[in-house]
Amino acid sequence: MSFSRNQAPSVNAGSMADIAFLLLIFFLVTTTLETDQGISRLLPSSDTQVPTPKAERNILRISLNAQDAIMVGNQVVTLEEVPGLVMSFLDNGGKDSCSYCQGQGLNALSDSPKAAVVSLSSASQSSYAQYIAIQDALSIAYTELRDREGLRLYQESFSSMKERWASPEVTAEEKQQLTQKLKQLQNLFPQQIVESKLDPQNQAS
Repeated sequence: MSFSRNQAPSVNAGSMADIAFLLLIFFLVTTTLETDQGISRLLPSSDTQVPTPKAERNILRISLNAQDAIMVGNQVVTLEEVPGLVMSFLDNGGKDSCSYCQGQGLNALSDSPKAAVVSLSSASQSSYAQYIAIQDALSIAYTELRDREGLRLYQESFSSMKERWASPEVTAEEKQQLTQKLKQLQNLFPQQIVESKLDPQNQAS
């Protein structure tokens, strides 16, 4: 292309808007957005009431102090011990004669899973990572017990049914059946957890 001395060169920018639009779509499609991680738990509504235990044995007290030390009852324990201790407490099967419990029926542990309440107290200075780790340990305990009962009653674990329920391939009828089974297993081991701030005078050392 030739230009005369009096003609300034120009650039055809007619397609620039289309190119910019295509680039915008490309970055929107290929960009991965990070999502916040947290505790997968439904908070109780304002009218939800946690049953008041009839005896101290029905309360499992877990505390996390400012140094991230964990205490269950009056004993300092490791994080790895928490799920087993919670399971023993929930699955004790005391004097309320829980027919599906497999515990030893000890007088120091809960009467039944429906009467059992886990009280979790944490210090303001405790680390968020350790707090989340204890929450995970509690979830493991409840899930393992529900998995066991799911296999016993329905030949499928609680975890497997939850995954199938969330699958887009499951039909509406199957989802309804899974919902009933999941609720039944949750009723056998209801997750009753009360959280509070730890009294500085009662922190584990």
